[in-house]
Amino acid sequence: MTTAFVPKHIEFLKQSYSAPPQFSENEKVGASPRKWFDGFKEPTVGLYPKKLGGRLSRAELLAMAAQEDVETDDLCITILAWGGMRPANRNSLLKCDAARWLKIANRIRSGKIATRHSAFDEFATLRANDGAAMNGMGAAYFTKLIYFLMPRGVGRGLILDQWAGLSVNLLVGSELVKMDETSSWRQVKGDLKRFVSSRVSDVNTADEYEQFCIAIEELGSTLGTVGRQTLRSARSCPAVAPRLGLGENMLWLSVLAHFRSPLLSLTTNGTVMALRRSGERGHDSLLISRPAAQQRVPPLHIA
Repeated sequence: MTTAFVPKHIEFLKQSYSAPPQFSENEKVGASPRKWFDGFKEPTVGLYPKKLGGRLSRAELLAMAAQEDVETDDLCITILAWGGMRPANRNSLLKCDAARWLKIANRIRSGKIATRHSAFDEFATLRANDGAAMNGMGAAYFTKLIYFLMPRGVGRGLILDQWAGLSVNLLVGSELVKMDETSSWRQVKGDLKRFVSSRVSDVNTADEYEQFCIAIEELGSTLGTVGRQTLRSARSCPAVAPRLGLGENMLWLSVLAHFRSPLLSLTTNGTVMALRRSGERGHDSLLISRPAAQQRVPPLHIA
């Protein structure tokens, strides 16, 4: 299977950096697993961590995942805290009996669930058939579990969150990843703007997740020499980006979606779109602009 990227989008992305940016995979991100877990004030069912520590970097978490003496309960909580699971999602998830999703996690870690396709399908099926079993933990979070729990090697699962999904969709020019969106209109300094909040939809299938992973894997070779040098130079980006944990093949998408630079432009019928961070309120924004004479659609902000 070959991913059909939009050539002008890839070219724009390649030209954004003349030299590979340098990032560290050793930056500690996310919350302290102990503090994150202790923020839930009720007894848990089916999830009993024994040894939770402080904040970790992506490299430290990968090393932790490889240690056989680390309990899967501790590892999953650490992954979710590192990945930035919000308190509301945490509370919803920890109110559930964790036995069934933790069983899937153990089977992935042991290699009994051997492919990312099967791992995604197991989690997605459980969530679809019994929402109470994984309330608060959609694909953006359970693909983080897949990434860290799967043994290292070719075909490992990758993290699919809203920014990875939106970025891939822009690069391929279609909805490879289905997104659920809600929008609202706001007045910002006298201008009317539409803010859209996106999340990875629960209707995405294991087949579509596989297509997403393949697209990420093919991105490195598509980017050419500069891309390959960049991919070799780093494993993660600052701020939110290290949580992606997608390693070499995800760096350019991290730059695009998490470094918040206006890297990608999409022109259709005179409309120019660029992903960037708004300095006004810290929103991550997909700005739609037209020449002044054609201005009809206010900027679209991704909240």
